Amino acid sequence: MRLPGFQTIKENLTVKDILFSGAPTAGTYTGYLNGYLNDYLPEWLIENPTIGLALTLAIFLIIMIILYSVNNEAHKKSLAEILANSYFLNFSGKLTTLLRQGTDVAFIRSSGKWVVKPGQLKLEIHLPASKEKLTQISSAIDQQTEIAYIDSHPFVEPAWWIKIKVDPACGKVTILETPRILFALPNYLSSDYTPKRSKKLHSAFNKKFTRLVEDHPDKIPPASRFEIVYD
Repeated sequence: MRLPGFQTIKENLTVKDILFSGAPTAGTYTGYLNGYLNDYLPEWLIENPTIGLALTLAIFLIIMIILYSVNNEAHKKSLAEILANSYFLNFSGKLTTLLRQGTDVAFIRSSGKWVVKPGQLKLEIHLPASKEKLTQISSAIDQQTEIAYIDSHPFVEPAWWIKIKVDPACGKVTILETPRILFALPNYLSSDYTPKRSKKLHSAFNKKFTRLVEDHPDKIPPASRFEIVYD
């Protein structure tokens, strides 16, 4: 197991934690433990200042490890939720406007300009359960879709791109999305973003994103044109 670096420890253990939580709690528990050990150990051993100091330091270290673990988990969850907020705001702007409008949408594809009726458009967001799933889904979307530019003037700035999958039988267009913003996590978490540990982070992201969708129905596309897939 890789030990956390100094910077990581510094970010997750503050002076407040040490002075107002770690030290007083260690002193309190040392007192309790000494009282308990009085019945089992000789008096000279209990009153030995070196033994007392070593016991206090051991308890202090255990408390610091617990505090670090709790703070680190809270930090990672908070980061995942911040990314979920950013992703929600990103898609709830342009894409929601695109899917809520009642007019035709003009796509610019490699084959030329192509106009689609609003009822033929759908947004499908895939929320991956882990780092591995994110990579797999991103790759699958790249293989299944083509890049198309939206000739979106005048309701938003022109020529922004999305990834679409076209059903040639009926002409329906599915916009496939996955939160590629999660690829930024290694920049913040380094060794903490492993395939195994990523599951908690992705769970926090997915729960936050789902809650935002439920809490803000006015900022998402109509139900008939919007689907969340949990992978």
